[in-house]
Amino acid sequence: MAKQTVLVSDLTGAQITPGDEAQVTINYPDARKGRITLDVAASEVAEMAAKGRTGPKRGRKPASNGA
Repeated sequence: MAKQTVLVSDLTGAQITPGDEAQVTINYPDARKGRITLDVAASEVAEMAAKGRTGPKRGRKPASNGA
């Protein structure tokens, strides 16, 4: 018997379609509250994401082959 995993939004309770998944992470300055991660649909948080800022890209920059 096959099993299928269904993602449900933590904000609205609606089913999230494949390819529209996103996670919202909330970090509190107080370590006792910890970190909260919400599974949401990207379309649900588009307005919220537009107000935020992006972090720096991680990892090394690719080497240039100009030599």
